[in-house]
Amino acid sequence: MSEAYTTMKFELLPNEILMESFEFLSIFDIFYSFDKLNNRFNQLIRTIPLHLNFKPARKSTFDRLLLSNKETCHKIETFLSHFSLDQFSHLHSLTLIQVEDYILSKLHLTPQLYSFHLIDSNDINLVYPLTFDLRILSIPTLRSIETFFSQTSSITNMTISACSLGQVLQQLFKYAPMLTYLNIHYLSEYNNWTTNSSTIDIYKAVHLKELIIFNFDYKFEHFQKLAKHLPRLTNLKLYGNCDLDMIDANQWEHLLTSSLSHLDIFKFTFNYMYKNNDDNNIQDKFNRFQNDFWLG
Repeated sequence: MSEAYTTMKFELLPNEILMESFEFLSIFDIFYSFDKLNNRFNQLIRTIPLHLNFKPARKSTFDRLLLSNKETCHKIETFLSHFSLDQFSHLHSLTLIQVEDYILSKLHLTPQLYSFHLIDSNDINLVYPLTFDLRILSIPTLRSIETFFSQTSSITNMTISACSLGQVLQQLFKYAPMLTYLNIHYLSEYNNWTTNSSTIDIYKAVHLKELIIFNFDYKFEHFQKLAKHLPRLTNLKLYGNCDLDMIDANQWEHLLTSSLSHLDIFKFTFNYMYKNNDDNNIQDKFNRFQNDFWLG
């Protein structure tokens, strides 16, 4: 009499048994084996409690790290007390979220680092020099790299939380002449701490292709000054509060044709405090955007 055998596939087991099985595997084995296997496993391995033990892991296999203190306390400090960044010999990207000032002041960036991001952190001065290979940088303000303004960097992609127009023209374009992408969350005179205006017309961002400003807190004449330093800009996104000058179609048309002739994409959103006697004036300004230059 022959015996009957039933074959059970591992992926058909109930979650309870799978979770018990995962206890015998490291987090690296779990994700390497089951990540993207199917939707069920994708969700399961991201919801069960996992314990990460870096000690047996080869640090050279990590090419990026994201360390965060968000909704926690001193997690970055704890990690760095056990591991030195020098152990991660192939680390190319480092992101620190809500890092403490005293941790960053003694942080030594690895020489092969290509991308470094400070997110939701205080206005911190980086003490150790930025690496030669660094190309992508996110910082709270330009004060973070003030120490290195006497040097020239090879950074091509930069995101800044807050700065002033004077800082951009005098410091940033001098320090980072290879910029191709610049994202500024808040551009305002309030963030200004420069005093020397004699060199303001010297530096141009000749390689800059894309500029995004989420809150432009200046007048149109100030943007005109900035535009003269962007000879090869192709993509511009501009947002912010404004006066009526900022929504003058004729002024923009003249500026785009005279100073930003390479521009292919221009997206803008301006908030204006509407007044009762502005009806005709506002409507007239909107109508001026309805011509072949803007619609063609």
